[in-house]
Amino acid sequence: MEQFSQFSEQHTLTPATEFQPLISGTITGSGTAGSIPEFTGANTIGNSEMVQVGTDIGINEPTPVATLDVNGTSNLRGTQTFPRWPRRPPPPDSTRK
Repeated sequence: MEQFSQFSEQHTLTPATEFQPLISGTITGSGTAGSIPEFTGANTIGNSEMVQVGTDIGINEPTPVATLDVNGTSNLRGTQTFPRWPRRPPPPDSTRK
């Protein structure tokens, strides 16, 4: 097992050999086109709170309007980089007096 530390917390990674694949039975369930499926039971799939419309992904948002559209509270971990806004000052309005 491999251990790593981040922000003074210890985490242990378990080897993939501990994964137990389904060796008998059938995966059952149903879903809606465009909905990203999730396991709702040991052998059952159903709709998740995520959808895909074209190349856009919605989380708790059935009609995403951006590459990633999240409806609800978010918690971002790690480093985020956002572009400066505005990138440059707007031009002066020459119609004002």
